[in-house]
Amino acid sequence: MPRNPKVDAFFAALDHPRRAELAALRDIILAADTAIEEDIKWQCPTFSYKGTLASLVVRTKKVAQVMSTMAPVWPIPARCSSARAKPCAWPTSPRLRTLRRAGGICSR
Repeated sequence: MPRNPKVDAFFAALDHPRRAELAALRDIILAADTAIEEDIKWQCPTFSYKGTLASLVVRTKKVAQVMSTMAPVWPIPARCSSARAKPCAWPTSPRLRTLRRAGGICSR
């Protein structure tokens, strides 16, 4: 999916101490799958695939943060989430491995 010009304009105007990290997160998310789309929703870059996936949080100035805006589409291992989650194996999709290697997702 080509980059959305609205999101390009958002980043061009963004005054954030973690702007480079937020841009890197954007690149990682978009590289995970060509079907992922981006737009500006809730005053921040938001990514969608069959519904909204995640948004980059720009209100927090100390860190570059991704907020999931939907329930996970795969089970999350207990060591990465609350005690309520059931242990399971991570999916082996190359796209998900790309996201995990980026360090933003708990990796095995």
